[in-house]
Amino acid sequence: MHSEVRLKIAGRNITMSVDGLSDIEIQSIANLVEKRMGDLEKKTGQPDTGKLITMVAMELAIELYNLQRKCESDKAADARMVDEMTTALESALDKKLF
Repeated sequence: MHSEVRLKIAGRNITMSVDGLSDIEIQSIANLVEKRMGDLEKKTGQPDTGKLITMVAMELAIELYNLQRKCESDKAADARMVDEMTTALESALDKKLF
């Protein structure tokens, strides 16, 4: 699905083309960005929207990085578990067959 959507973030109108997401999903993400900006502005007292959006971008990039690392770690753990189960099954089959 290819969607072009008009958004308003931090008082700025933008149009984005996004693949794989509905207009509602894109708007939901824009709302998340707006909320994060508001939260950071309250927390830091930073009124500069350019700095706030940069801070939000870094927060979201860090979250994405951490999720990617966790996913890689989970995949490795799953692969080890599959290997252990395969070895156990092969051993059990060898004992029963011979």
